[in-house]
Amino acid sequence: EDLMKKISRFLLALIPAILVFLMIMTEPFYGLDAMLTDKVYSQMKGTGDIVKIISIDEETLNEYGPLNTWSREKSAELAEYLYEGDNAPAVLAFDLMYIGETDSAVDEKLANAVVGKDVVTASNLVYRGRTKYNKDGSPYFDERNIETEERPYEALDNVSVSGYANAEMCKDGFVRTTQFSVQLDDKTRYSFATQIYLQYMKKVGMEERALAQITRNNQVQFFYSGKPGEFSRFSLKDVLDGSIPREEFNDCIVMVGAYAPGLMDSYHSAAKRGNDMYGVEINANIVNALLNEKTATKAPVIWYAILAAVILFLYTFMAREMKMYPALLIGFWVVFGVGLAGRILATNGSIISLVYVLIAVLGVAAWVIIEKYVFESLQKKKVINTFKKYMAPQVIDNMAKDELFNIEMKGEKRHVAVLFVDIRGFTTMSEILTPEEVV
Repeated sequence: EDLMKKISRFLLALIPAILVFLMIMTEPFYGLDAMLTDKVYSQMKGTGDIVKIISIDEETLNEYGPLNTWSREKSAELAEYLYEGDNAPAVLAFDLMYIGETDSAVDEKLANAVVGKDVVTASNLVYRGRTKYNKDGSPYFDERNIETEERPYEALDNVSVSGYANAEMCKDGFVRTTQFSVQLDDKTRYSFATQIYLQYMKKVGMEERALAQITRNNQVQFFYSGKPGEFSRFSLKDVLDGSIPREEFNDCIVMVGAYAPGLMDSYHSAAKRGNDMYGVEINANIVNALLNEKTATKAPVIWYAILAAVILFLYTFMAREMKMYPALLIGFWVVFGVGLAGRILATNGSIISLVYVLIAVLGVAAWVIIEKYVFESLQKKKVINTFKKYMAPQVIDNMAKDELFNIEMKGEKRHVAVLFVDIRGFTTMSEILTPEEVV
């Protein structure tokens, strides 16, 4: 019987262990886990003063009209203004699409304004799914197949560097990862934010991080520096009319981009749910993350799943043999410990999921509560009702007030009525009958 009980305990402890393993491997609650990890792993310690944004906002649009009627001309004027004199940006980045030629004079003006300068322009990757084949010849459909890259017009492309500005949305629709490079026509093409980072590090003479070591499959998770609107931002109109001195941008990374709802360049950011962030500010956060080494990749999932399963097995095995409150307290420390470990790992470049351990521990805690409280309460009630058949119910109720049924045998003065009852001939009868017959 003891062996069967031990085997039963072992098998029951395996249930939450197997469940947490499967959940970590398959991610059935990705959105819920992402919401939790976004909060726990947040590293918003300020945007700093290196990256500054010049915004094409409502004020600018009211002054100059629709963006497509003046974009290249005003961009040329901005570049000429910022690079006039000794005080100049370290990098000037246009998060705007200059694809295809328009007015030749305006196109030439913009190209001439940025020639010889550290300027980054935006390109666009065009994805079109197609069937591809594995090495063994088996087909698969590649949804991320890059059909082409739309780059700035030739004159501008020849005098600046460009990077694709496509936003990388995760399965839950939020932006928290970036693909820092892709292979296109046997060449490595960098993202817009990565290209800005590389250009800045080269400009200031610092050695950039080995990007291949900070990502897996060219995907990297970045941590936001601030919530929407926290980067230093200046209206393009105010800069062009001289209200903002060019010295404000000296040796900075200056990013120019859309900052008005009508320009359709906002996304759900993991920095603050319910508040969308404009594309230029998301790219500013990515640049800041690369500069401050605030990026991370997923820790090996299989090993984390195994470790979590072992932890849940041990917790379940012990908790079912403990009293309810100590078992719940240990469950709290398990969750807290995993969360703390996740935070430390995130700071050092590795990401683990949190919600699945939380779900499993809550499940075990509920199990313990049911076992320790509901089942034991029912058993206690059964024992009490049984004793009431043989002793006065008031006595049993008084004893039951103590959880351990401790009985203090002490005197008590009361006015009572006592009735002595005897069965005629019972002594003689019980001497000659069997115990069963007496009962």
